[in-house]
Amino acid sequence: MTARERVLACLAGGKPDEVPMRDAPLSWTLKRWEKEGMRPGGFPGDFFENCIDGTGLDIKDKNSALEILEDDGRSRITRSPDGTITRSFPCSNSTPHVLEYGIKNRTDWERFTATREPPIDASLLDKKALAWMKDIGEQKQTWCCQCVTGLFYSTCIVGMENALTLMIENPDWIKTMADHAAERIIQNIEIVKRQGVRLDGIYYDDDMAFKNGPMFSPALFKKLFKPGMMHIFNYVHGWGGHVFMHTDGFINPLLPDLVEAGIDIIDPMEVKAGVDLAELKEKFGRKIVWEGNIDAMKLYYGTKADIEEEVCRKLSLFPDGGYIYRLDGPISEEASYDNYRWLIDCVHRYGKY
Repeated sequence: MTARERVLACLAGGKPDEVPMRDAPLSWTLKRWEKEGMRPGGFPGDFFENCIDGTGLDIKDKNSALEILEDDGRSRITRSPDGTITRSFPCSNSTPHVLEYGIKNRTDWERFTATREPPIDASLLDKKALAWMKDIGEQKQTWCCQCVTGLFYSTCIVGMENALTLMIENPDWIKTMADHAAERIIQNIEIVKRQGVRLDGIYYDDDMAFKNGPMFSPALFKKLFKPGMMHIFNYVHGWGGHVFMHTDGFINPLLPDLVEAGIDIIDPMEVKAGVDLAELKEKFGRKIVWEGNIDAMKLYYGTKADIEEEVCRKLSLFPDGGYIYRLDGPISEEASYDNYRWLIDCVHRYGKY
């Protein structure tokens, strides 16, 4: 079976020949591994066949360019089209820091969507990314997906703290923003498909939980975001695609509604956030495909016996398929090349069906 066929077998409720595999090492991790013996450019091909591939294919025009306000060679301050000012550190593996959000109220948002938001226009798609996606889809070796920014992320155009406050103080505006984002996502996907890209589905990226629980209640999720998500997911299912959802944190309280909304695969199921895959597998079974939940801490700080026990225990939960191997988050530079090779060897040994 190809890597793509393994994913499709899981989605169809069947059993592949072996567990589908993918991972997400940071660029700094790859640099460490190269120093420790990995062939330059050797990930993932020297380890496994990557089962999923894709990119965002966002609509961009001249209004989408970042305005550089300051650049001292170490840090860079930019302003985005919506007015948000951000400091980033291009030469380090760090998260950009927002200095000021440009959209502060509904009037600002309505002005942005009316005058500065890029139109949904095929001519504004990134040509190189489009050609790359066409090639992935035509080869049919990996599950080809278009990555989209989720509805909660989309409302955070005003800042996450403000968005969470507005869910209580001005929920109608939050829902309006979410529904607006849902329509644009559908239009964007439709334009990409019309350019000849053969999609297997979408990768819906929308972190909605902290370590100890969701950022908002299931009741608010149902009211504000679930309708728009169902609109997107029904559209994807309508042309035979599937929905792969990424969300960090302890997402368990929202899972019943996410499954009902139509997700087909979910990751990364963070162990460090208290997600128990055995418990979820017992509750939901094969209603969705699970990815991740391999404890990264065992890779970073455990012995080889610890790593093997973790892989064996998690893969043994799925004797008939329904699981995609991945760590429970991106792989930081704390992971040694030797330990990672051992982990992958264990997945190959215990992941045969």
